[in-house]
Amino acid sequence: IDGVDMNKHAHFEALNNFNGSSWKKRLTSTHTYIQKFRSSSIYDLIVCNPPFFGKNLKGKHSHKNQAMHNDHLSMEELSESIHRLLSEDGIAWILYPEWEMKAFTKWIEKKGLFPISEVSIKNKENTPTFRMARKFSRITGEVEKIEVIIRKKDGSYSEEFSYLLKDYYL
Repeated sequence: IDGVDMNKHAHFEALNNFNGSSWKKRLTSTHTYIQKFRSSSIYDLIVCNPPFFGKNLKGKHSHKNQAMHNDHLSMEELSESIHRLLSEDGIAWILYPEWEMKAFTKWIEKKGLFPISEVSIKNKENTPTFRMARKFSRITGEVEKIEVIIRKKDGSYSEEFSYLLKDYYL
């Protein structure tokens, strides 16, 4: 498993986490831009939570701005990088807000990758989609659609959300 991050702080945090893992010999982290990342491997799975704020106001912490604002990674560049690094029958999972996902999908479809699954994530019932995760492949087909609601109306976590994240909470 190869991690790639342009943010120095995120890269070092990943290295720290990897070193504490029982799989540390199989984990690497590279501090670079995905556009510049080169590997002798191609990947069967790519997972990406890219920065997505465009022309929004920035905060006072440059490392947070880099992680959250797309100044250094456009949707076109991300699409090209995925196309270059993904195996012929590989899949890519990407997380964006709903509007940005629609725009990104247009870019990645130009590279011959198409949505085959989508997860709409809502903070609460009867609210707009907060984030969208899409699974892309070079093979087209009917898009499987799933909706995940994080909290019920009373503010407690939904059963579905609790089940999905049970392995990550103590």
